[in-house]
Amino acid sequence: MGQTDNRTMTEETEKWLADGRRPISHETDAVSLNELIQKLISEGAAAIGLEKELSSADGLYFKVYLPAATGVSVVKQYDTVDFNGETYNTDWIFDMDGPSFFGRVPIYSDFTIREVQPVPVEAGRENLREFLRERDARGHHE
Repeated sequence: MGQTDNRTMTEETEKWLADGRRPISHETDAVSLNELIQKLISEGAAAIGLEKELSSADGLYFKVYLPAATGVSVVKQYDTVDFNGETYNTDWIFDMDGPSFFGRVPIYSDFTIREVQPVPVEAGRENLREFLRERDARGHHE
């Protein structure tokens, strides 16, 4: 039975990834970024980073060190998140290779990654706020 469950989850994950980001409901509301981060952590995320180059003025692209089947089940119903009074589209990549914060804004880590000390969620939120402030000050609106 466990093998069937794993195969089904893998098939569902592959289908979801192949179909692109589609909300379960057309009336999907934004969820707080903090809530999703907490859910990912409770499911076992070791680290979460924001991809600097892939994120844009209205979209945030996260890399999460967590098996894809687990991560997708957490975020699949949410296309948008609320953070700091703004709503952003989101994209998520789940990876077990790493973790690394090279080219990323550290959002969360439960251990030291190279020269970066563990990043509690509150510090990660501040890192994200600072990144967005700096990007907006540079006029980086892609």
